Amino acid sequence: MPELVDVDYNNALEFCAQENHYAYDMFYLDCAVKNRCPLLTLDKKLSEIAVKRGVLCL
Repeated sequence: MPELVDVDYNNALEFCAQENHYAYDMFYLDCAVKNRCPLLTLDKKLSEIAVKRGVLCL
């Protein structure tokens, strides 16, 4: 069953500033990092950012 998780908005916005990428994508990345789960994306730049931060992309 899906689980709702909190987003650390400050951390996600810090990712946004560091990577010069959209905030809503960084919200997904923050959740993946915090919950140690893979990220499903077709966005090449987001995938590169995620891999750089140790997140597996599918």
